[in-house]
Amino acid sequence: METKPNFCLNHIKDLSLNDARRYIDSYFIPLTTGDHAFYTDGKYEIYKHAVIKSTYFDRMSSEIVKYYFKEKTDLRTIRYDIHQPVLFDTYINFCPKIKQSYKPYVEFDDVIKAKVNIMLNHISEVLCSDNKPAYEFVIKWFANMIKGNRNNSCLYLRGQVHGSGKSTPLEFMREHVMGLPLCYQGGSAPLKTKFNKELSGKLMVMFEELESFGASEWMSISSVLKRQITSPTLMIESKGVDAREEKNLNNYVILSNNDAIQDDDGRRYFILDISTKYVKNEEYFERLYTCFNDEVGHAFYSYLYEIDTEKFNPQSYPKTQSKLDSYSKRLDNIYKYLKDEYILKKRNIDRISVSDFYQDYVLYCSGKGITKPKTKIDFNIALKNINIEYYKSNGTNYYKISLEQLTEISNKFNWVHDLDEFKQESSLDKDVFVDYEQLYKKQTDEINDLKEQIKKLTESQQTIISISKTSKPKKMKKGDEKFIVEF
Repeated sequence: METKPNFCLNHIKDLSLNDARRYIDSYFIPLTTGDHAFYTDGKYEIYKHAVIKSTYFDRMSSEIVKYYFKEKTDLRTIRYDIHQPVLFDTYINFCPKIKQSYKPYVEFDDVIKAKVNIMLNHISEVLCSDNKPAYEFVIKWFANMIKGNRNNSCLYLRGQVHGSGKSTPLEFMREHVMGLPLCYQGGSAPLKTKFNKELSGKLMVMFEELESFGASEWMSISSVLKRQITSPTLMIESKGVDAREEKNLNNYVILSNNDAIQDDDGRRYFILDISTKYVKNEEYFERLYTCFNDEVGHAFYSYLYEIDTEKFNPQSYPKTQSKLDSYSKRLDNIYKYLKDEYILKKRNIDRISVSDFYQDYVLYCSGKGITKPKTKIDFNIALKNINIEYYKSNGTNYYKISLEQLTEISNKFNWVHDLDEFKQESSLDKDVFVDYEQLYKKQTDEINDLKEQIKKLTESQQTIISISKTSKPKKMKKGDEKFIVEF
């Protein structure tokens, strides 16, 4: 659609009724929601009925007002589709168009292809630290996105050193491949408040330099982000306008120098290993930035477009060291207890009552400085979630699971980190659990024995004193009686 000048009230006064109707039709479109699409500054935007009427139509002739609000019947429904024009069938498409169009990659000259390779190498070396499976995944993730599809996973680019170039490929794609109107780049505001108009119709959403949150604040933000990563629709709301539901086009990328993520959903966040090999290498970045033009962007788009993404699963990504680090740092303390006390010590969970098992977990938490261990119910639910269930025997509930089974569970959920150290089982490890009832009984018996011994000694000394006083010894040294009494 060609760009045209903004609407002019004075211009319509000079037009015939038919020409005025056509002029109105080219700027105002009534929507099935009761709102109106109004063309301004080169694109259609949604306005409330009252705003359109009071601002524009209250200043027009009654014939034009009657035509638009009473006689005009071609209402349109809002759609967001990167592959469709602005107006098609009975719809108005609010999705911006992608900047580039496909041209067979082979038709680009070698100079341009060489610059495409520079950018691809940067993605491989810096974003993926030369991890080939990770690189192949990221490239398919990008390819799937530029084809107008939504990846139901989020790329998390965390580099603790400034100047690594982690954002460079995203900036290149935003400016020269996809185009600014299709992208959002900013902070966490659309996640922290209900006003998220910035995300409407955006194909790539970059939360750049995401701040480090407290645990409670992150849980609130994370619940919103996780839902939006996978949801097919978005509820869009802006100030003064009713919320509306629209197709979710967003592909999410988080860029941060902080450890922003406070929990780690294994399916949604793909955490990349960012290399710092080119930090402060001015010559390298000068060469990299020669790629920043629309011609290279066109070739890069065509290169990605030709990648087969038909069977691509955005939630099936390879392991990275950063991802494994994240698993380890955020492992639930119940699972960490199992890892530390059984897997790393290469021990089975022998037949143990539910009460004793839970009590041992509580003691583990105390020793690790964990002030709020899970409740007994939550402890058993967490075990059930990984297919560890108790069984009943003679009226008592017990757990029993082999080291092989524990290792299989650990491998499935990536509990063990490369820095973890396995320990050989010692003779002290063989009798791990303490029978607390027996221990209490034993200690009570020992205390009672001591009391009985003290009682007997006391009675014996009293007898000695009594004999000493009645036998009238011929001679007693000074202090003997006192000594006997005090004893």
